Amino acid sequence: MEVVFGFFSVVLAVMTLVFAFTLSKRTDRLIQSEDKRVKELLAKMEEGTGRQNEILLEIQRSAAEIQRSAERIEETQKYIAELVRIEGEKTRSLLSH
Repeated sequence: MEVVFGFFSVVLAVMTLVFAFTLSKRTDRLIQSEDKRVKELLAKMEEGTGRQNEILLEIQRSAAEIQRSAERIEETQKYIAELVRIEGEKTRSLLSH
């Protein structure tokens, strides 16, 4: 009987080692697949961040262009107002003579 228990304990020990080895290999594969997935996600996030920076620069350039356009419009309005004032004075001068 002791031989049977000895045999079963050896079989149980071997099964435990096989189970531990199999579980270890599966865990390693799972960790590798998760590492790969996380690296892909980080790469996508970095790509998104780069694109966001490009868009932000584009917006800043557009805002600067809009500001320059607004300044040119203001200058043009001042020039037109000055021309109207000068022409009005000429017209008054001609009418008063």
